[in-house]
This record gives sequence, structure tokens and C-alpha cells, in this order.
Amino acid sequence: MPIDVAGTLGDLVTEDSRRMRVLEQLGLDYCCNGHRTLAEASTSAGLDPAVVAESLVFAEPPAVVERGPRENTDLAHEIVDTHHAYMWEEMPRLKALVDKVEGVHGTAHPEPAQVKAAFDEALGALEPHMTKEERQIFPAIVGWSVRVLPPILWTLPLPSWSTSTSTSATCSSASVR
Repeated sequence: MPIDVAGTLGDLVTEDSRRMRVLEQLGLDYCCNGHRTLAEASTSAGLDPAVVAESLVFAEPPAVVERGPRENTDLAHEIVDTHHAYMWEEMPRLKALVDKVEGVHGTAHPEPAQVKAAFDEALGALEPHMTKEERQIFPAIVGWSVRVLPPILWTLPLPSWSTSTSTSATCSSASVR
């Protein structure tokens, strides 16, 4: 679908967040100047609005990943390879944006400082959390999953209210998985 050059940079990014990267690479500010139209911003930067609009059209819609039950090892790998990798890449960029907004607008408004404090707190909690998962928790999950353990058998006494004539029941670990 073609991009309307009369649309604002802020609206274009809100519609599809992948456009942030393109605008950043072109030096177009969608944050403080998000109210500007694509035509205005492109022209003032010496860029052809039609070419910029074309660069904001993606062949594929944003990815939608089907979710369903999966093995623990697969889930651990997906978390690290997809979600943690994304976070490690994005956290420094987001930190720079938060710092920039606070630096530019913080003297006139208290909110950017509050956002910065909340972001820094979240970042301070996320970094050690993800590091612990990657170095301790997920390797342990993978280790447990690859070990071949003999079946564990339990002999459990039946409760006194049972109507069965048997006095015990046997359960194997295979039936509990």
C-alpha cells in the first residue's frame, strides 16, 4: 500500500514501528518532529518525498508468530535467540532515545525525567535477569532435558476412602510427564 506523503512521521511510525529504523537511517526525526509531514521532513532534509515514501513500504506485513506448546529446550532457545537477542540490541538504542528526550525536554517538563528513571530501573532489573537466565537457568533446563533418566516408580498407598480392593497403586515417571 503506498504511503501518503501528507501523513505525519509520528503517525507513520505508529502504524508500523519498522519505519523507525528507515527514518533514523535517513536522519528524519519522528520524535520531536513527529508532527511534520513526510513531504515537509523529506524536502527540508534534501530528500525526495516519493523515494522516502517508497522506502517505508515493506514487502511483507510485520511477522506474526504462531504460538503453541513446545519442548522446554526449544522454548529456552527461542527466548534467548529471539527475545533476548532483540532486547540486547534494542536496549542501548532505547536508552539513548530516552536520554535524548530527557535532555531536550527535561528542563521544561518533569515527565521525561520520570520516564528516564523508570526506564533505568527497568533496565537495571532486566540486564541481570536476562544474564542469569542465559548463564544459569536455560543451560540447566537444556541439561535436564537431554539427560536420559531411568523410569522412577512409586508405590503409593491408596487413600482410605478408595473403593478399590487393591491396597496400593503404581505410578511411573513416564505417566506423569
